[in-house]
Parts: sequence; C-alpha cells; structure tokens
Amino acid sequence: MQAVSDKERIHVLDVTRGIAVFGILLVNMRFFTASLQTIQWRISLWPEWWNAMTDRLIDVFVSGKFLSIFAFLFGYGMVIMKDRVEARGQPFARIYARRLAALALFGLAHGLFIWFGDILFHYAIVGFALLLLHRAEPRTLLTWAVILLALLPVVVLLSGASGPEAMLDSETEAWVVERIAYDELVYSRGSWADIQQVRIVDWLTSAFNHVTFYPQILGLFLLGAYFAKLRLLHDVRETRGALVKLAWWTGGAGLLITIAQPAMPDFAYIAGGPIIGLFYVAVIGILMSNPVWQQRLMLFAPVGRMAFTNYILQSVVCTLIFYSYGLGLYGQVGPLAATGIALAIYIVQIFVSRAWLARFRMGPLERLWRRLTYGRAAGATRV
Repeated sequence: MQAVSDKERIHVLDVTRGIAVFGILLVNMRFFTASLQTIQWRISLWPEWWNAMTDRLIDVFVSGKFLSIFAFLFGYGMVIMKDRVEARGQPFARIYARRLAALALFGLAHGLFIWFGDILFHYAIVGFALLLLHRAEPRTLLTWAVILLALLPVVVLLSGASGPEAMLDSETEAWVVERIAYDELVYSRGSWADIQQVRIVDWLTSAFNHVTFYPQILGLFLLGAYFAKLRLLHDVRETRGALVKLAWWTGGAGLLITIAQPAMPDFAYIAGGPIIGLFYVAVIGILMSNPVWQQRLMLFAPVGRMAFTNYILQSVVCTLIFYSYGLGLYGQVGPLAATGIALAIYIVQIFVSRAWLARFRMGPLERLWRRLTYGRAAGATRV
C-alpha cells in the first residue's frame, strides 16, 4: 500500500489543515498554561490590557473555529479515503474501523499521559457514527448535519444559559480559587506522579465536556462528508463561484453572531464556531484558486500533511515548557506571551515538517497510524 503521491493530494486540504493546527494551538495554550477551572469559569488571571485584548481576539477569531475546521476536514477525509479504498476493491468499513480504533488508542495515550485536553479519542468514538452513514446520499448528510449542528445552540437558547455568566456563590468561588492554586502548585512544582494524578482528573472532566459536543462534532463530520461527495474542494478553480457564495453567507452570519457575542457568549461560541470555521474554509479555498495566493499558502501545507504528528508534538513541547518536569512555567505566562510561544513553536514546525517531507512521504505518527490501519502492507514511506 503506497502513500498518496503529491499529484494525488488535494493541496487546499493540506493548507487548511496546516492553518487549523496553528489556530488549535493558540486556543490550547490556555489549557497548557493555567488551570482548567480558569477556562470553565472564565476567570482572568491576567487583567492587563494587552493580555485582555489578546484573550478577546482569540475568543472572537479563533476559539471554536479551527477545531470546527479540523472536524470538518475529518469528515471530508473519510469520503476521500472511502473512494480510494473502494477503487482498489478493498473493504472500506473494516479498514476504517481499524483506523478509528488505532486513533482511539493514540488519543487515550495522549490524553492520559501527555495532555488531558486530547480530542483524538473523541473523534474516534464519534467517527464510528460517521462510518454508519458513509454510504448516505449528499442530501441526507446535509440534513443530518444541519439538525445536529443546530441542536446545541437551540438547547443553549432555550435553557437561558446563553447570557453573560452568573456570579459564583461564595462557597463555589472559594473552591475554584483553591483548585486553581492547587493545580498551579502541582503542575509547576509537583512530581510526575502528582501531575499524573491531576492529569487523569482533568482528563475525565475534559472528556465529559467533549461528550456534550458529540452532536456538533458529528454534524461537522457529516458536513465535511457532504462537501467531499460534492467535490467542492477537490478543484477550487472549478468551484470558486460556489465558494464565494458560501463565504458571503457564512461571513454575514458569522458577523451577526460576533456582534451578539458579548450578550450571548455561550451561544456565540457554540453556533459561531462551525459557521465562522466554514467561512475560513471558503476563504482559503477562494485564495487557493489564485495561483499567486496558492504559492504563498503552500507554506502551510507541510504542517497540514503532518497534522497528526504536529498536534501531538505541540502537546509534548508545551508540557515540557510549562510542567514541572520541564521548565515549570505553568501559571507564569500570560496570554500575549503564550501566543508568542505558540507562534515560535509553529514556525519551527513549518521548517521541521518541510525538512521531514523532503525525505519521507508522511510524518512518523501518520506512518504508524497507516500501518495500524492497513497492516504491514502499508508500503515504503521514503521519498
């Protein structure tokens, strides 16, 4: 089984995935640098204007958007893989189930032993629901995608939980403050065993939060599969007109949601993530239809081709920077500085990914994942 050749690759997907890797890192820096409780309760530990502005910009332009793109591309990639596997006369469902099982193992190892905020395990679980619909017609995929994507926003609106967050009562506030201080102590100064104990607790809390978003994740998977079945990103020069219309509709809706964000932060996050994420996908597709912009944006393609490896590597590097078994900077870095660190990490990943792919057809974890999916027949990976 040979790796996909450069001529077979859909470059807009690599570029979009590469950009999404950076957006996800920007948001994840919040979880690497401070207690999970600060995110859950929207507690700001850095009130300086430059840090507050950084947080605000990330909330408006990044949070929820690039994770939505990642989920969208997961569904798009499933259809591409299905077409290629079935063209070779192989059983797609069995192969894809092995792929998802391997991804779940990777996700568990990542979440339990490196960083608690892993998303891969949950993609694997929801991926089995996607597998059940892999033969569905495009109209069916779109219908279910819209229903599932509308579910959480409607629940939030009807529950009245979409308004500004309520004040904590004194007892809860005291517990949250104590937990933040404890997390900072453990992650910045504790032993590996101490950190591991807290990491598992945080993974369980984070996993429960992810489960509440399963309908949205599946909706994004199905939306990506719908786009793939219509081949809307296979050749962006041919589909540019459709992408322009999509950009206008999603851009307009995203603008309205962004304006409403101060009054309805929960609703804006849940509804705005997929809509603005889709706007970003459309804009990247439009730009990639222009040869000049395509050449510029191809800078991000190597990171996208190694997105799995780069995602895990980001966790390894950031925990070494912030946890006690590394530099121990946990709790000492504000949003602006954390953004600078994220940018530095990503720039290094651009160069490392390019150098790696000059010698090999895929990243090291991509190769291992492929072997677990196809078995020993995965084939040579050296260029």
